[in-house]
Amino acid sequence: MNLVQKIVAVSVCWTSLVMILESYQRLQRELSLLEGDLVKECTIVTQLVRPKFARILRTEGLEATQPHLDDINREISPISLRVVDINAKNPALLPHIRQNEAILNAVREPQLAQQEPLKTSMEGETHELIVVYQPLYPDSPSSMYLEASVSLEQEEDFIERAIFDLGLMLLVIILTAILFSIWAGWFIIGKRINEMIEQAQDAAKGTYRMLEIPRVDDEITELMKELNITHEALKQSQLSIQEEQRRREELTSQLIHMDRLAMAGVMLAQISHEIGTPLGVVRGRLQRALKHIQKPEKATQEIHIATEQVDRIQNIIRGMLDFTRGQSEARTVELEKLLENAMDLIAMLANHSNVQINLEVQDSCTLILDPLIMEQALLNVMVNALHASTQGSSIDICLSQAQDNLDRTVARISITDHGEGIPREIADRIFDPFFTTKPSGKGSGMGLMIASTVVKAFQGTLYLDTDYTDGARFIFDLPLHH
Repeated sequence: MNLVQKIVAVSVCWTSLVMILESYQRLQRELSLLEGDLVKECTIVTQLVRPKFARILRTEGLEATQPHLDDINREISPISLRVVDINAKNPALLPHIRQNEAILNAVREPQLAQQEPLKTSMEGETHELIVVYQPLYPDSPSSMYLEASVSLEQEEDFIERAIFDLGLMLLVIILTAILFSIWAGWFIIGKRINEMIEQAQDAAKGTYRMLEIPRVDDEITELMKELNITHEALKQSQLSIQEEQRRREELTSQLIHMDRLAMAGVMLAQISHEIGTPLGVVRGRLQRALKHIQKPEKATQEIHIATEQVDRIQNIIRGMLDFTRGQSEARTVELEKLLENAMDLIAMLANHSNVQINLEVQDSCTLILDPLIMEQALLNVMVNALHASTQGSSIDICLSQAQDNLDRTVARISITDHGEGIPREIADRIFDPFFTTKPSGKGSGMGLMIASTVVKAFQGTLYLDTDYTDGARFIFDLPLHH
């Protein structure tokens, strides 16, 4: 049952209750009026026949009044008359008076006609009675009274039938109102409200659709129109956000690629040195092979050595080509191998700076991600660690599993150098674009920002461990479910 149906049902029940109380009070008023009319009739009857029975009682005695009472009672039914002596010793003679001491005292007052409804037992059932006592000799003290009584049995039966009919009518009204409320609540109000709820749920899922506006001109229709306007605005806003996100991703991709090329340029001098050495070996070995052309075994040995050096050059060039090319597709990656590849790329710079790179794998971790993008983020932090390290020191890399501050199981990569560290007063700014502590021309200030952006794209976090004081320690937390 929806809200509208509940309101209608409560209103119907309340209205029905008010109608029941009002009808009952009206019946009570009608009964009071009816009782008043019966009292008047009884009073009029006793006043009309009182002289006759006073004369018969005085001249012929009490027993002579009975035939006349029977004749009159047949004519004025349901009113019943009888002559009573309030001082009679027989309790059965005056059942109405003896059941009510107040009436007994009242009717003893001369010149006073009393009437009051009393309870008495008839055939095992209790019915209301109207009893009127009229003194036969009002001008002199006498205990003889003319009693007129009428039963309210028929009136009570009428009230019971009226209450039953009223209850049945109200039951029909309530059932009809409930059925109408269900129909009205669903087809008039509930159906449209459900459509608006479904529209809101679709909007939460990113699907925007317009409501069909009915021809009914009411507040709900106006609300539906306003919701359509709002959803159209949300749709346009969502399209603008998506376009802005697409442009941002393109710029970020270009920025990452430019950063990759810049890092390749940093390593270019060392690469040329690395290539130059094996090229010299190849040239010398080929010359010696030419000298030993008449000695196949000797020439073959020289050629094998030259081939090994060519493979070395090829591996160096392939590594650089893989590093400088665009993004690859996301795939299942073992982080240990990814770290080893990054260490191989930076090994030339590390050897030139006489810095040793150590890798400790406490837990094997496998993730689904773009290995080239993640490798660049790792290299950016490694290069910073290398620049901060002094000759003869080391960079320690550790791979493990841990729980982050969101209670997620993450693959944690820590990269630690033993340089001067990062002052606390600038720790909050190191991930800002173009912020750098390196001398002019030595850094762009984009490395950590790009690394942080890459890690966030994988639902992870990159942060500085401010509790570590023997250098700088950067920690990558990558959720394993990603």
